[in-house]
Amino acid sequence: MPKGKKKTKNIDNQYTAKQIQVLEGLEAVRKRLSMYIGST
Repeated sequence: MPKGKKKTKNIDNQYTAKQIQVLEGLEAVRKRLSMYIGST
């Protein structure tokens, strides 16, 4: 592979309503724990 060129995957980068997931109660904390734990 020539220098300077990166090998990339062909990924569809469209964000639509299909990707939105509503999490209720503590479900969000369980799924994304690192968002709620840390130093502030």
